[in-house]
Amino acid sequence: MPELSRVDRHAFLEQNQQEFAELLTFIDFAAGLTIGFVEVNQETEKAILVEALRNHFADTPIRLEVLNFSQEQDLRFLRDALVQRLERVQTDKKLVLLIQGLEVAIGMDQVGSYPPILQDLNFVRDAYRQSVPILAVCLAMTMHHPD
Repeated sequence: MPELSRVDRHAFLEQNQQEFAELLTFIDFAAGLTIGFVEVNQETEKAILVEALRNHFADTPIRLEVLNFSQEQDLRFLRDALVQRLERVQTDKKLVLLIQGLEVAIGMDQVGSYPPILQDLNFVRDAYRQSVPILAVCLAMTMHHPD
């Protein structure tokens, strides 16, 4: 993954200032199981966004927990994976999950097939409110990189 200079990082965040503010507002007002989707164009932008969120929430009553599933191509039971990872998280703060890499498990290149992870999500969707009652932001509001 290519590194962006401090100037590039600043330019990216400045150009996406409104979208970033909307994301922060969404996170601030979310309660219970709330799911949001954020689209970025490049891996480096994803890293900039995660860093900016971590910096923003560093001294606040919100804890950002980044969960990356990009190495789990065979992931089928997302709820179980989330519950298992959340058992290791101890906090009194509002917990925000930033979920990355689900596109690997969904398998965007399988034309015509219904991926097992989506089958399971549909089957257990009502159970999420009880077992994962927190804000989840999926990194997948379009943000633009400066030219």
